[in-house]
Amino acid sequence: MKTPLHEIATLAGSLETELKTAEIHKSNDFYGFASVLKKYAGVPDTYQIKAAIEHGPLMGNCIWDNDIEAPLPAIFPMSRCRRMFLNKKTDKPVIPIGPVITYAEGYLSMEELRNEKQKLGRTLVAFPAHSTHWIDVAYDIEGYCNFLEELGKSFDTVIVCLYWKDVLRRVAEHYRARGFYCVTAGHIFDPLFMSRLRSIIALADLTTSNEISSVLGYCVLLGKPHYYHEVHTTWHAPSQDILIRDTCGGTGARPFFRWIFDLFMEPMDVVTDRQRDVISYYWGYYDSKTPKEIGLLFQLTEEMYRRKLSHRRDFSMLSLQKTGSDLSKCLKAVFQRRGTADACEGINGKASFQGQQGFFEKEQTQSLHHTSSHYDATQQQFSVKV
Repeated sequence: MKTPLHEIATLAGSLETELKTAEIHKSNDFYGFASVLKKYAGVPDTYQIKAAIEHGPLMGNCIWDNDIEAPLPAIFPMSRCRRMFLNKKTDKPVIPIGPVITYAEGYLSMEELRNEKQKLGRTLVAFPAHSTHWIDVAYDIEGYCNFLEELGKSFDTVIVCLYWKDVLRRVAEHYRARGFYCVTAGHIFDPLFMSRLRSIIALADLTTSNEISSVLGYCVLLGKPHYYHEVHTTWHAPSQDILIRDTCGGTGARPFFRWIFDLFMEPMDVVTDRQRDVISYYWGYYDSKTPKEIGLLFQLTEEMYRRKLSHRRDFSMLSLQKTGSDLSKCLKAVFQRRGTADACEGINGKASFQGQQGFFEKEQTQSLHHTSSHYDATQQQFSVKV
């Protein structure tokens, strides 16, 4: 039975919650990314992805050394904008895979969403600045509650989505005392994190946040307008290195993406074309992949791993051997914009975004029709037929 989204104490877990994953590179399954990708591609959850997955739409030159140094032959960021930064640090192939949240199934079924919306009415969903495993965030919560009360006057319900660490810090008590409904997507190690987050966003008519974070882009990708209302935020960490790592550069990194958040400084009823285009680029929608494309990337990186290859030219040569196309060039063409035209022979995609209706629709036609794959669960190997 599903744990309701409002049972935040249960969903938040604890500081001792353990990450249970088959992955070689354990952080691949932060927020359940690896689990989502494997389910999307039709691969058993026991399979080990042979690439390091960046666990969010990192911007600027923020790079986790653990991802670069992982004993795996490739790196999967969400978007193409990461390529130039990662290429300066590694010779491994850097292959954008698109926004993982759009591959996740909703935690709530369509019927459950409809029933919930009937109860909630017109809904504002807020995503306050959040702590991490190792740092604690501080901001004027009462002042932010005043802001939400004022903004929420035109809504029937105000939901505050709290990060698991802040649930443990009892932050919900402040919001509940002011009459707000609190939910959480769960612990960072929970494989259903992205599914819950998708459903929480789906409940919204307007979303809002008060600090730079990935959720802004996720809301836009799912067709929900977003209002960014910045507040003064401070973080408390054991060291400067941890602060920079867990906040993607801290306040010093803001110039890299300040202009993006400036596009969301006024509340709107719809997502604008400019907002959609910018988010689609930096959050990876233009780099979206079909299940077959993700499966093919798994196959190619699996082959590189078995053959102890790890240079981007190896990926190009191997993809040419396996599919008859240099996928480093072929996939790069796909990145220009999904759905405008066939990017290369055998890859077709059609994408549509209906922001005003509040629905994210991605229609995929047959992809990579000249390639089929078979997974051998007993030996964790793919065979590719061309």
